Amino acid sequence: THCFYEVFDSKDELLAAILEKQFKTAGEYLQRTIDPTSPPVDQVWAHVEEMINFCFDQRLDRAFALFATYWRSLLPHYRELAERSVQALLLTLVNALAEGQARGVLRSPDPAADAMAIYHLITALFFDRPVNTVHREEMASTVRRFVARALDLR
Repeated sequence: THCFYEVFDSKDELLAAILEKQFKTAGEYLQRTIDPTSPPVDQVWAHVEEMINFCFDQRLDRAFALFATYWRSLLPHYRELAERSVQALLLTLVNALAEGQARGVLRSPDPAADAMAIYHLITALFFDRPVNTVHREEMASTVRRFVARALDLR
């Protein structure tokens, strides 16, 4: 415990650091796995699918439990860290949306805001549900439908 308080002032500070690292690691994973040379629409769908996969990956259960439990309580005190963390996670999606808008293959006048909306849709469907009520395909279908409409994808 003594060593803990030499590095972190509180349990919340430790949890915020853990969550930041998890977001950074997830963002790096997305950058490695989503091919930046593929068409922007394919990149958008790959990012959406990977974010949904994160929600249902059993290897991440503990991390998501930690996230779900503490994220909203940490937001008021660590807003800058939270914004930086989510931006790192969404970097590949923002870039794909911007490129797609520039090429005229999708509609995204504000790629950062659109990426954030997609993030909030996915996390809300996953975390704000009654326990064990959302199945992966049901959630993915809902997300795909809304993203396709919002970005004018076919």
